[in-house]
Amino acid sequence: MRLESPSRVRRLAGLDYAPDARRVRFGERTVRLSRRESQLVATLISQNGRAIGARELLGRAWGGNDLTESQVRTYIAQLRKKLAGLKVPAEVINEPGLGYSLRFDP
Repeated sequence: MRLESPSRVRRLAGLDYAPDARRVRFGERTVRLSRRESQLVATLISQNGRAIGARELLGRAWGGNDLTESQVRTYIAQLRKKLAGLKVPAEVINEPGLGYSLRFDP
């Protein structure tokens, strides 16, 4: 089952995520996301900080597709770079044995 992104802008801890525009904004900085990065962000946001394993990410974000867990790691790395460039008080965490989560600093 693939996660459908709502058209509205989601605001989380000052981060604006616009799924239809595939962009993330924080303060005055904006970054465009690829289609897959946007689907990844939407899935991580939907988890509310809970970890999700790479295999489950494949199913929820991309409908199981022909992607591999290695490709998930590549998209995670790309997303981390983009969020770091925005200086967002959040990061994508890898919890060994559990998976990935998007965590915001308090």
